[in-house]
Amino acid sequence: MLTDVRFVLRQLAKSPGFTAIAILTLALCIGANSAIFSAVRAILLKPYPWPESERLVYCYNTYPRMGLENAGVSIPDYLDRRAGVAGFADSALYHPSDFNLASPGAMPDRVVGFAVTPSLFSTLESTATHGRVFTDADAQPGQDHVVVLSYAAWQQRFGGDPGIVGRNIRLDAEPYTVIGVMPRGFYFPTPRVQVWVPFTFTPAQRSDQERGVEFSRMIARLKPGATAASVQRDLDLIQARNAERLPAQRDFWRSAGFGGRVAGFLQLNVRSIGAMLWLIQAGVTIALLIGCANVASLLLARAMAREQELALRSALGADRGKLIRLLLTESVVLFVAGGT
Repeated sequence: MLTDVRFVLRQLAKSPGFTAIAILTLALCIGANSAIFSAVRAILLKPYPWPESERLVYCYNTYPRMGLENAGVSIPDYLDRRAGVAGFADSALYHPSDFNLASPGAMPDRVVGFAVTPSLFSTLESTATHGRVFTDADAQPGQDHVVVLSYAAWQQRFGGDPGIVGRNIRLDAEPYTVIGVMPRGFYFPTPRVQVWVPFTFTPAQRSDQERGVEFSRMIARLKPGATAASVQRDLDLIQARNAERLPAQRDFWRSAGFGGRVAGFLQLNVRSIGAMLWLIQAGVTIALLIGCANVASLLLARAMAREQELALRSALGADRGKLIRLLLTESVVLFVAGGT
């Protein structure tokens, strides 16, 4: 076999034009497929670092008669749904909250942060690799100056110092105690987020007067066996009760078609690009097939040009199997080179 490979390499070296065209054709087609499939896998097939992420859903407000399909969630809406939807195993509320982070010995730098309810990490079934995540006590007014760092922030801004837990850092010139560092690879909701702080509710924010103040998003984990239909029934029941209890808002809610909805976390995140990615993947797959067909045609033409050589080998005693193996070896060498 090694003898065949060495012979094929010598033969290919004698035909540099054919060899270059075949290898470049395969390299371009395989490279494009690899790149696009990597994107499809990362975005559509295995996008999240959380256990059983297929059970995660967005729960959002909707005003379909006003043309607003996907709105945020107010704090009272979140509290109603967290307590009243039987199909939710856990749920959390969050909103962006960027900060100026002052690292020791460095100028303050703007970092991407989020304020999250302590239930976020249990909803994602994730915990800190150093220290701990938030508890309900951390989300009480006056007790909320604590922070959890992403692994990247810990490494890049604090040099991976194992003693960071328990130390104070400054966010927007305010002291915050670092209570935990999340594992490598964890993120929420995007990999750009570097810090999480507790989302604290005041008594006024819990009241009905806060309905309509929808600056946050809600995520929930479905119980095993729970369906979108059963969750939707509970959301509709909650809204019907609120409409009966709050007549001042009832007319507006009815005219806007207001209600709560759920959608799969992945479904809502990629609905605008999923079809496009699959279309691109189909396109580069077709390009790969065309490229392989073109290379096969080149190999066939090359084999026909070598007809006299193969006939001479046969006359000198080479059996058909050896000749086929020689031609297959040439094909394998080209495909390995192009794939590499």
